[in-house]
Amino acid sequence: MICMLIPLMAAASPAVRSIPEPTIIMREMRQGPMPAENIWLRPAHPGGADDGRMFPDIAVGAFRIDGDTLYVRVLNKGQSATPGPVLVAARAAENGAKTDLIQQRTAKLLPGEARWVPLRGFSVKTAATLPIVFALEGASAVSAVARMMPSSAPLLDRSGQTRDVGTDDADERNNSLTLAGSAIQHGQPPQ
Repeated sequence: MICMLIPLMAAASPAVRSIPEPTIIMREMRQGPMPAENIWLRPAHPGGADDGRMFPDIAVGAFRIDGDTLYVRVLNKGQSATPGPVLVAARAAENGAKTDLIQQRTAKLLPGEARWVPLRGFSVKTAATLPIVFALEGASAVSAVARMMPSSAPLLDRSGQTRDVGTDDADERNNSLTLAGSAIQHGQPPQ
């Protein structure tokens, strides 16, 4: 019987007003910038990465044919020396027959330095066992490309990680040159 009285008493008692407790708003504690994040934009300084002066810029300037030798003028237009050697490769063509690729390595180039690189031994592969010697004097088109060779010894950057040097060229659009017909000059290059 007591079980029946409890709900009846609860219904007959005056309603107790419940006062809501004030809600506590939790604000997220924001931490200030970390030391590595508190970097402002510093003004550019001479020799900085954004002005391009710290990178070499290899360019192929001209060709000259003298007998069986193709002379390729390679120059460094950048304001930094190449960290290693420069590889020059060339190919000639006549009447649709292309020669094998001829490569020559040259020493590093200082800023503003230009050098004539001689390439010899142009030949065409055929079905015969020996390649046919190509008459370079009668070439209708000649093309050459110059690339920086990666350094043989990797360097360490500021973080202690190894990085390859010599693969950054300021402007790679001027690394190759193709000339055809009368644009190819003949004779010894000027000293």
